[in-house]
Amino acid sequence: MKNERSKMICRKCAEEVEQNFCPKCGTPAKLERINSKFIFKEFSQLFNQDSGLLYTIRELSIRPGKAINNYITTDRTKLQKPIIFLFFCSLIYTIISQNTTLSNDFILEDNQFEVVKKALNWLEQNYGYMNLVLALISSFWLRLLFRKTKYNYYETLVLYIYAVAYSTLMESILSLGSNIFKVELRSFIHGIGLVYITWAIGQFYNAKSVWSYLKAIISYVLMYGSIIILVVIAILAYALVEGVLL
Repeated sequence: MKNERSKMICRKCAEEVEQNFCPKCGTPAKLERINSKFIFKEFSQLFNQDSGLLYTIRELSIRPGKAINNYITTDRTKLQKPIIFLFFCSLIYTIISQNTTLSNDFILEDNQFEVVKKALNWLEQNYGYMNLVLALISSFWLRLLFRKTKYNYYETLVLYIYAVAYSTLMESILSLGSNIFKVELRSFIHGIGLVYITWAIGQFYNAKSVWSYLKAIISYVLMYGSIIILVVIAILAYALVEGVLL
């Protein structure tokens, strides 16, 4: 009778729970209360050397291809989740770009199309969304170029998200240093970002094959080509609606 009373019911799926976790859905038998200890524990996990934010940055710095491959095929508990990591890096970029050479002001000043100015202003404030759109387009081309590999489109998307997120973070840090030391490095910074993404993608597929790195560059060119086409279509559509071409 005592054993019957000691049994608990899972709050999620109503399965009987005899141990620490539900045997059906894996929900903890006892949910930890949210208090100062809980918040500190959650925050400290971001900077854990064996998992979390710092671990993700370290792994993507020294072996991006291997780290991302391991996340996709083996262990998804150590790296920061790709979407969260992307928006974190994009947030850092947005904050730093407001007062550094990463700003798009030089484009805005020379651009005669109001729709382009508005779009660039919006993207400057919502860099995470722009990176996500770029990732969706670039992953399509990557999947096409590496169609003989075992990775599907969504796994390819995870690869590109990690690569572009880290590249964004790296560009932000370099831009901050450029601003502090008053050195104009805009072109160099964006070039470093492209080199990193190429290295990460090539290492992911086949670190020893030059063709892997060439395909990575080709996918990048195709992605920007797609963006240019979409922008041109948007400008023409805006011009037609506003009667500029009439």
